[in-house]
Amino acid sequence: MSFLRTTAILFTAQMRRILYSKRALLCLLVAMVPISVATLVRLVSEREGPPPEIFLLVMIWLVLVQASIPMIALIVGSAAVAEEVEDRTITYLLTRPIPRGAILIGRWLAGLVVVLCLSLASCYLTFKIAEDLGAVEEKYPPLPADILNRLLVVAALASLTYSAVFAAIGTFLKHPVIAGLAYTSVIEVFLANLPGGNQAMTIQYYLKSYLLAETPELAKAYQEHFNFLDLATPSDALSHLLTITAVALIFGVWRLSRRQFLLPS
Repeated sequence: MSFLRTTAILFTAQMRRILYSKRALLCLLVAMVPISVATLVRLVSEREGPPPEIFLLVMIWLVLVQASIPMIALIVGSAAVAEEVEDRTITYLLTRPIPRGAILIGRWLAGLVVVLCLSLASCYLTFKIAEDLGAVEEKYPPLPADILNRLLVVAALASLTYSAVFAAIGTFLKHPVIAGLAYTSVIEVFLANLPGGNQAMTIQYYLKSYLLAETPELAKAYQEHFNFLDLATPSDALSHLLTITAVALIFGVWRLSRRQFLLPS
């Protein structure tokens, strides 16, 4: 069976499997967190006065890009292979005359569609709920007119990159969720917010560069809340994110093609 046909079949099967699973409900709850936070801030803000616009960007970044999207990608992406191992169905797939790489790519693509839909919807609704909260203060520049479009692109790039990384981790480790949580908390949260060049080792750094690099005034205002390395150009940031995605998938396919799965009796 050809690679593309196998990928399409596994994509369709995995899409149905995700939509009717507890993982989908859990991901929906995680996607609701930024929306709930924005709603709460809006209610409080109406009583205490609107916060500056930069607060809205920081809030959306922390709750959505740095927490919610990686968590959704971890829940869905790590299941690309690990779920088959848990359900003891991996041996059936591996004994069929199909390319092993298609197993990962087809199932990852299905997960990516789910992650993208939830992340983009969460980003859009969070921004729309909170957008009229902003009060421009003299020391802060106003948000660019296209900031929502930028945030949606960043949400899509984060979904793409994180889901690929976590899907690849699932081909190497028996418990990818634990490893993914450790990676997210230590690297993507702790290291990404430390001053110094180590930030360039994180996905968050390139997402931040893509969002802020073309607006120096906004980047300067953002830096008052967080210390960060000089930003990469948007083109370099995009190139690094796509490279990380491709390398993760290549290593995942390579590992899956050589791994022997020993299931307990």
